[in-house]
Amino acid sequence: MHKIQIKVVFDRVFFLQLAGEGISLEDIQDADLTLYSSCKQILEMNPETVDQDILSLTFAYDVVELGSIKTVELCPKGKDIVVNS
Repeated sequence: MHKIQIKVVFDRVFFLQLAGEGISLEDIQDADLTLYSSCKQILEMNPETVDQDILSLTFAYDVVELGSIKTVELCPKGKDIVVNS
C-alpha cells in the first residue's frame, strides 16, 4: 500500500473569510492581480472624471454562457443606472 500526501494551498482571502474577518482591496492582490489593479486604478482616478461616465460603468455585468453574452443586472433596471462617485 502506498501513502499519498496531498497538499492544498488556500490564499489569504479564503482564510479571512473563514475567520469572519473583513477583506480589504490589498488582501485580494495575491488572489487576483488583474482585479486588484483595475480597482486600484479606479480608486486613484479623479472623482469628477469618474462622474463624467468615462468608464461606462452600470449596475450590471455581462456573462458569457455557451457562446452568448447574458447581461446580469445587480439591481432592478441596473443596466440603465450609471455608477458615479
